[in-house]
Amino acid sequence: MNFCLRLVEKCDIVVFSRLSGKITAGLGKEVNHALKKGKAVYKLTQRGLVRRYQTVKYLPRLATIRLYCIWRRDQWASQRT
Repeated sequence: MNFCLRLVEKCDIVVFSRLSGKITAGLGKEVNHALKKGKAVYKLTQRGLVRRYQTVKYLPRLATIRLYCIWRRDQWASQRT
């Protein structure tokens, strides 16, 4: 995770989107770190970019792992039909 946070520090802006409407653990840490460092942070929505000024709440690590398992299963199933 420290490697990812160092990458965030080198960025001018951070743009993120949700997975199935949720913010995953690693992404949440990166977004909040960017805000703490004074970086511009934007959420990608269907209508475009929305600037974020406040920290985000995100899933715990185990819930993130479960979400990815469900998402992968659904992706695999949709490719088979």
